Amino acid sequence: MNQHTPGPWKVRQAFDKGEPCELVVHAGAIDIASLAYGELEQEDADARLIAAAQEMLEAVKALLLIADDGPIPGAARALLAKIEGEKVTA
Repeated sequence: MNQHTPGPWKVRQAFDKGEPCELVVHAGAIDIASLAYGELEQEDADARLIAAAQEMLEAVKALLLIADDGPIPGAARALLAKIEGEKVTA
């Protein structure tokens, strides 16, 4: 698996000719994703979700350290496999 861009990931507003034009999720000088303005509330929520991805990944890994079996750890393992680019079986 390739490593993701180290964080923390944050959200900033980008401007074009003084007007806000997109939200950018970034890690310092590295842009991770950009969301063009359309429905601002939705783009803001999407940007926050993307920016929280690293923290969610760490939470899934922490859950798997303390949980052995059952539907929640099973779902967490499947999610981790998907994040890491492994084949997920149903």
